[in-house]
Amino acid sequence: MKEVVENLIRLHPESLVGAIGKKSYEAFEKNSHPSGDVDLLVIDEQYQIFEREVVQHENLEVDISYISEELLHQQVAAGSVIWTDVVKRFEKIYKGKENTFLRILALQQAGRKNKPDLTAEEIKFIRFDLKNKLQYLSRQKHDQPQSHYLKNNYLTALIEAYFQLTEPVIPKGKKQLSILKEKEPTLYKMIEDFYKKDSKQSYEILEKMTDHVLRHVGGPLLTFEKGVYPIDR
Repeated sequence: MKEVVENLIRLHPESLVGAIGKKSYEAFEKNSHPSGDVDLLVIDEQYQIFEREVVQHENLEVDISYISEELLHQQVAAGSVIWTDVVKRFEKIYKGKENTFLRILALQQAGRKNKPDLTAEEIKFIRFDLKNKLQYLSRQKHDQPQSHYLKNNYLTALIEAYFQLTEPVIPKGKKQLSILKEKEPTLYKMIEDFYKKDSKQSYEILEKMTDHVLRHVGGPLLTFEKGVYPIDR
């Protein structure tokens, strides 16, 4: 693992090199081979367009992202969920330029302090949108393939809504269930039940899950009073 990082530093002596997440950082620190992949980030001004490569090193998958500081700032300022999360979890390994590191550190600290709350309009939309989707689902029960497809899509949307309402950044899909298992065991148990039950019962479980996710914001909303509404929905 350290060989990969040392090679990156040799090729980018003026850059800022780091790991994304504690697991990836510990893999470098301990020169270990954790389960899953390791994520690295190279911040260098030559990468005005985002680049990425995935390499195999001694049976370890290493995912390396390359981006300029300017482009990274642009992505965070534009509200990119992915890049906001990357900055939040960035762990420095090597700093070629002190100023670059200090600016990224400031960006990281600002992200931790300034967690914008959802507006009342955004919360109202989530409440209505989930209920509206559920109603549409109930009308598709006769069409098994369509119903099954829509229920799985709805579950994904419901989990994302949970994180929208409770977290400043929506975690990547592959991490969402493990986070729920730890933080929301009741909701996680419902998800397990959803995959075990038949079509009728799985729909009823989705209704219960929706009530659970929205319980702190007033529950599902059947109608939508005139007001601000996402133009692309």
